[in-house]
Amino acid sequence: IYNFTADVDSSSTLNLFLINITGYLVKKNYFINLNQANSSCNISSLNLLDSDNHIDDFININHISKHTTSSTIQKNILKGKSKCIFYAKAKIFDKSYSSQVSQTNNNIILSNNAIVHSNPQLEIHNNDVKCSHGSTTGELDADALFYMRSRGIDLSECKKLILNGFANSIIENIMNNKIKNKIKNKIDNWLLNVN
Repeated sequence: IYNFTADVDSSSTLNLFLINITGYLVKKNYFINLNQANSSCNISSLNLLDSDNHIDDFININHISKHTTSSTIQKNILKGKSKCIFYAKAKIFDKSYSSQVSQTNNNIILSNNAIVHSNPQLEIHNNDVKCSHGSTTGELDADALFYMRSRGIDLSECKKLILNGFANSIIENIMNNKIKNKIKNKIDNWLLNVN
């Protein structure tokens, strides 16, 4: 169980990268308050689950002041009997004029027994806002696999290339190259078991 709370003040930005590569039972709670004008929060999350892994993410962002911005992007790859829960709620208070919220959850399921629950939510108490949220869940794109295979790439390698691009889109914005490369190596090792 992991609990994280942050109060973001004027003209400040909180950038969070949440990376989980397997995890038997993981529950994470994030409580972010955008307290002052021009404060912002960017959450980029990646979960790679297999076997009986269970990861539950709860993200709550409060837009308390005007001109606040939040972006939440989570990508999940699930195989085996794994389960992932994505719950993200952004609340825009009545005096939070000109605030912006974006929530995105993309999931790739690689087995018939994997389960994902996606629940992006917006609670808006002001009309002067720009908000969007969305969720997609599916398998690997059959057309993309066919195209790559017609170019001489074997099926297993095709899957790994697509999944690598999907996962790396989350970590490409990490500024510390040492940390970024360490995470990329862990992703590559996890993808070795994809058939």
